[in-house]
This record gives sequence, structure tokens and C-alpha cells, in this order.
Amino acid sequence: SLRDAESLLDQISNIAKKIDLKLAEEVLGRAALQKVEDVAELILGGKSKEAIKKINDFKAEGLNLVQLTKDLIHYLEKVLTLSLNPDLEKSFSEEFTKEELEKMKRFAKLAKTEAILPLLRSLIRAYSEMRYSPFAAIPLEIALMETA
Repeated sequence: SLRDAESLLDQISNIAKKIDLKLAEEVLGRAALQKVEDVAELILGGKSKEAIKKINDFKAEGLNLVQLTKDLIHYLEKVLTLSLNPDLEKSFSEEFTKEELEKMKRFAKLAKTEAILPLLRSLIRAYSEMRYSPFAAIPLEIALMETA
């Protein structure tokens, strides 16, 4: 893992002298947690139309939508578990900053188990389909439409 990280850092440093989050995202095709939070907030706020627009913006930026979906599944699963058991906040504090955890707690208050479970199921199905499809955005968009 360390050698892989070193190799990726070397690739990024060959592109530019100054390495920042935006450059790393572009090279790796990964979305920062902020982007995952943005999509989660739209979904949990019942704004599926805006979430689909955001997904299309990410697609135009060249983000890896399969990885974004995987990250979104993990994030929403943590929101759900935090809503069911607030005591998990302490264990999550090792993984997230204080600000990220505060946002997650706010989302946990919005989260309704009966709404997140079908969403997670749809996202997991979409993730499976996306991995082998030349049209990666479509299963994700359908998952968001299904839970609208």
C-alpha cells in the first residue's frame, strides 16, 4: 500500500510542482469527501433532481462514478448507523474530522431508516451494474430516481 501511494504521489508530482486536492482528484479520478457529502445532502434532503445534476457535473469533470458510488454507499451506511446508535460517534471520530462528523450527525438526524435502507439497496445494485457497464452513470441515476 505504501509503495502504491508513493507511486501515485510520484505520478502527481510529475504533472505539477504544487500538489493540491483538486489535482490529486483529477489524476486519481476520486471524489473528495466534500463531494460525497454534497450528494448525500441532496439525496437526504429529497432533492434527487439536483443530485442527478451533480452526478452529471462530476461525470463531466472526469470523476470515477463507480468509486463515487462506493464512497457514497459507505458514507450513507455510516450516517444510518450513527442515526441508529449515536454512541458510535466516538469510533467515527478516528476516521473523520470534527467538522465532517458534525455534518454527519446533522445528516443522521435527517435520515429516516425506512428511506435510507431502500436507497442503500438501490445504490449497491447500481454499483454492481456500474462496474461492468460502459454507461456507468445510468445505473446510479436510476438508483436516485427510484428513491425519489
